Amino acid sequence: MNIRMQRIIPLALVAVLFSFGPLKGEPEGASVQGRYRGLIQKVHCPGDKEQYGQFYDYGWWSAPIYCGRRVSSGWWVYLHPFWYVWRANREMPRTDEKKADVGGKYGGLIMTLICPQDREEYGPFKDWGWWGAGAPYCGQKTKPGYWVFRYPYWYVWRHLNL
Repeated sequence: MNIRMQRIIPLALVAVLFSFGPLKGEPEGASVQGRYRGLIQKVHCPGDKEQYGQFYDYGWWSAPIYCGRRVSSGWWVYLHPFWYVWRANREMPRTDEKKADVGGKYGGLIMTLICPQDREEYGPFKDWGWWGAGAPYCGQKTKPGYWVFRYPYWYVWRHLNL
């Protein structure tokens, strides 16, 4: 094989691979130009076109059931006739335990929960203190501990540092 053919074949393979578009059944546009990633659920709900139109970026949402199906918490995007539920949003800040321990007041991080909608009620920061938890919150299982909200996450701490 001559050198020219060695260069053309890899380029042709790349062109073929990229011509297939999105992978894993994800239609173009459902990830909102790559804002969301980690598709966790696809919910068939053609009746929502009346309310949401052909396309709607709903944002974070959690509910146990929607359109007659058990659904996951996540970032919801409607692209008629499906809702696409995503695990991650590249525009959300990463967790930062150092900023959420309230100057060393709490220690022993147990868990973090994403819950961006709580900003409306608590603002960008809330030192809630002890909460017994147990019930799901923001569509996620919870544990008892000292709760601190630092947008968009709740941090649950094991102990109060004295």
